[in-house]
Amino acid sequence: MTSLQIDPSLDQILLNAQKHFCIKIEIDTRFKNHCSIPTWMCSIQDYDVQRLSTNTYAELDKWLFELGWIRTQQRFPKTSLLTWDFISKRHEFTVKDTHLFHVTRTSYVDSILENGLESGKRDRCNSDRMDTIGSIYFTQTLGTVNDPHGKLNGTAHWWRKYFTETLTAVDDSWTILSIDTEVLNGYLLRNPWSSTGIMYRTECSVGPDYISVVE
Repeated sequence: MTSLQIDPSLDQILLNAQKHFCIKIEIDTRFKNHCSIPTWMCSIQDYDVQRLSTNTYAELDKWLFELGWIRTQQRFPKTSLLTWDFISKRHEFTVKDTHLFHVTRTSYVDSILENGLESGKRDRCNSDRMDTIGSIYFTQTLGTVNDPHGKLNGTAHWWRKYFTETLTAVDDSWTILSIDTEVLNGYLLRNPWSSTGIMYRTECSVGPDYISVVE
């Protein structure tokens, strides 16, 4: 897909954001959109050309979200340590299945089954991406072991294998959880980076009675 023209409404929103938060936002119009939802790549910095603080990012996230947009982060290209921000239109997801799937470290499972599944926090994230704060990530499809799909169409089994191979830590074991969709009363949004991925924006945890271990 070719690069996108800047959405006029987004252009104005980002101009307002720069004034409101005293930050610099520059959109890279060379970015070729390969996401499932129209998405624009941009750099977001303060006026000292530094990365924003966690608090400023959180405030910007909330501000954009209320205006109908979501911000995600990716490393681009994969070999770079530089993190880029991406802004996409907010697309609500309508739940048709009784269950969605979530992949988590095995060391977290006992606590989740006792206390519930909480959205990401700065001190409890599997990466340094700030957009994981306040979100829980689900996939619609369980799949099978050795699933060939990549990130775009990733199944729960594929994500477990991917995390095992890429997120090395003391505990390298990962577990697939099944989540009863009946209890999900926050915002369910399509993940711009995956046709099967769901972002669940919530301030509440998913109760343990609605969670079961797949394997």
